[in-house]
Amino acid sequence: MRTGLGAAARRGRWRFELALAALLSVPALAGAEPAAPPSVGAAARVADPAPSALAAWDAGGTLLERAERARLAALQTGLAGFDAAARGLAVRGVARDEADRARAAVAVAPDLPLAQAALARALVSERDVAGAVLAAGRALRGLVVHPEARPWLEANVLLAARNAAFFGALAFLVGLALRHARAVAHDLGDRLSPALPLFARAGVLGLLVLAPAILGQGLAGTAFALFVIGLAYGSPSERRAGWTALLVLVLAVQIGSRAAAHALAALDSDAVAAAYARVERGLPSGADRERLAHAAVVDALAERGLALDARRAGRLSEAAQRYENILATSGGDATLATNAGNVWIALGDVDRAVALHELAVEMSPSPAALYDLSYAYGQAIRPHAQDDMLRRLQREDPKFAFDLAHVQEKLSGGFTLDQPLPPEWLRVRAAQHGVTSALVSELVRPLAPGALGSNTVATSAALLLIAAAVRGGVGRLRRSTACRGCGRRLCPRCDAAGPARDLCVACHRLLERPETADPERRARRLGELERRAALLARARLVASLALPGMAGLLARRPGLGLVGAIAFAAALALVPGLAAGPVDPLVAGGAAALVLALAEALCVGTFGVSVALALRGCRREMS
Repeated sequence: MRTGLGAAARRGRWRFELALAALLSVPALAGAEPAAPPSVGAAARVADPAPSALAAWDAGGTLLERAERARLAALQTGLAGFDAAARGLAVRGVARDEADRARAAVAVAPDLPLAQAALARALVSERDVAGAVLAAGRALRGLVVHPEARPWLEANVLLAARNAAFFGALAFLVGLALRHARAVAHDLGDRLSPALPLFARAGVLGLLVLAPAILGQGLAGTAFALFVIGLAYGSPSERRAGWTALLVLVLAVQIGSRAAAHALAALDSDAVAAAYARVERGLPSGADRERLAHAAVVDALAERGLALDARRAGRLSEAAQRYENILATSGGDATLATNAGNVWIALGDVDRAVALHELAVEMSPSPAALYDLSYAYGQAIRPHAQDDMLRRLQREDPKFAFDLAHVQEKLSGGFTLDQPLPPEWLRVRAAQHGVTSALVSELVRPLAPGALGSNTVATSAALLLIAAAVRGGVGRLRRSTACRGCGRRLCPRCDAAGPARDLCVACHRLLERPETADPERRARRLGELERRAALLARARLVASLALPGMAGLLARRPGLGLVGAIAFAAALALVPGLAAGPVDPLVAGGAAALVLALAEALCVGTFGVSVALALRGCRREMS
């Protein structure tokens, strides 16, 4: 069983080859299996044997005519679109026929984001900006509604959010610890030996920070060590921001990884689920049918796949018998009720079909389920109920209703739409088969390989222990600080007590008691402090841009620094070369690039605003 993130990439390559085969070898594919004989009792409303989308594509004509015929044939077998052909059209376009191929791809699979994105690109080359914007909008909508694009998008979004939260919080904690590293290293060295040189003190501090990682707790353990430094030496606002950052980091490891694993499991559950998915898309291989047949005895999903495949091939009596067996042994769900109801409509048992479609709408009132119920009411000659359902469909999704009405004008016998398995169903299945737990371990291990990642109780105990230790020790800790005038270290053990807590003796005399200082020496000293302030301003700018979150810390606005650090990490997580999510299985295409660019711009803009606000606060404070 494959549980790695690379499995989605392998499935994407397989779909690419299949899409090309659908276009280049249509006659061979269309004739690979003989047409099934007519089912006994099949109604005339649905063609029996079922029309083949591949055969319709191969019937000749212009590219657009072939695409429209293939879509209509697919609809008559319950497929909302012929995605395989659309993929081949969208990815194989060249400059001279790109627009024609893109329009044909949209005609054969209007909900596929890849097709709409290809059309938008073609319209841009034709300088039809308005049409390109509309096509891009439909592509973005397709990412949310397409049954294969939505789980892919969810997996990438959740994985990017998890990485952004973890590494953004970690970067902020690094900045918080660096802000106080000088004082911490000095105080730590004094406890070991006052004669310890600075480089040795820094080495001891670095060893203590890395000790949790050395002991097997990974980056999460290092984050806890950094948090202790910020909690012990930070200001009240820095402590609050530190607590927030640590909680964000823990939630990213514990909850974010699980959410991302559940989303990834819906993409790559097991071999039977993959075979069922190919049946749903209308192009199962012989190996898929054999796999489903072998597993049907013990796996209800395999039996459902065989029933759906029989419905696609026009073997309606076989499909009805299989759905009958499934309904008798399981509680059913909206997808099962819809698909079984469509078979009974085709067989002419409209009363049973209406009951199943009403059950499907009650459990999940999706636009497709509403349409199927309205069609069932029409076949049962219940015009008032049909009109009520159509009006409800128009209210909830007017675009979907308009598109169906447009297609209905081209089909005399009507059609019903089979429903895909919801991602939630596949996630539950993956959890039962152990796929989800394996993915969780795979995602958590690089960040927190020890108890902090695998044991929630251990993480909570560590947080409580840190809180109790710091709460009891901060008040008694004799911390060294820095003079806010010249930056000189102020140590309660090494230096005599001065007249001010945050100023050395020289700066206190210079700034607070100018009448006691020599005017000439005071002017020279003020000039030195001004040059130091200008140098610090440049250093602040470099640090603010080089280390995420440092701008807010330097401006004494740590909350702003935390937001900036997470935004910066999110921008990095969205860089194509650094993104760790599953590759596009030929469903998103240019729509994915558009979403990525918009999200990247939002994250970079948030980081830029946070840095600008922090730098303005720094200048205001220094002035």
